[in-house]
Amino acid sequence: MTTLEITQLNLWYGKFHALKDITLPKLQGGEVVGLVGPNAAGKSTFLKSLLWPGKAKQITSYGSADITQTSRIERSRIFGLMTQTPPQASSLTPYELLWSLARALNLPLSNEILKKEIALKLEQFGLSDEALKPLDSLSGGKRQLVGLTMLLLRSPDIYLLDEPTSALDLHWRLSVLSEIRDLILAQQKIALIALHDLNLALKFCDKLILLHKGELIAFGKPLDVLTEQNLSDVYQVEAKIETTNNGTPRIEVIAPIKKKIQASVI
Repeated sequence: MTTLEITQLNLWYGKFHALKDITLPKLQGGEVVGLVGPNAAGKSTFLKSLLWPGKAKQITSYGSADITQTSRIERSRIFGLMTQTPPQASSLTPYELLWSLARALNLPLSNEILKKEIALKLEQFGLSDEALKPLDSLSGGKRQLVGLTMLLLRSPDIYLLDEPTSALDLHWRLSVLSEIRDLILAQQKIALIALHDLNLALKFCDKLILLHKGELIAFGKPLDVLTEQNLSDVYQVEAKIETTNNGTPRIEVIAPIKKKIQASVI
């Protein structure tokens, strides 16, 4: 079973302490873990620091192995990152992009199997009709779905997804997160997903990591992390947690908390 444990994760950009001594309990295969927090909380930085450590200092255990000192190639095999930016608009088609990716990574798939895998991934995310259309003719949402198929084709052990639904409509937001959750559970892998939509985080994540200004504020089950007090302290909003008719918890944001502005004395 895939496991991941992160201890004392710190990252500096010059004198700026971007990630501050983040330590997490062991994450288990089959878990979807959401990264939540306001803008500039450190969510994207956290994900990138796992795949591309750079100046980050950390102890990262993958299974029983310490992978802190592993090569970039080995980390790329373990971790797969889907960034916020969709594949660049170009004359390439989704099919060509996926084929080129598979061959560049030397995925152990015959041409016949690769054709079937690409067709399956494109169909899974409603892209069959766009398979042979140039990327520069597709919407941002469609290109974001192409980016997701690229990650799934790689099939890493640990999925790192940075706002994977930001450009998608309501149907595909729910569909994508549902597909990811089913895959992670079936294959006993781990997904770390940065999300701004807290109700989606409540619905699809097994655990949440709440970050604020590079610090770990809370970690655990969604309702233990997204408390009304944490929403007030971190997001600066007045909110309440409700339960819908089908038993699903939901956050209702009532109003922003206005910061008091101290008048200057002239």
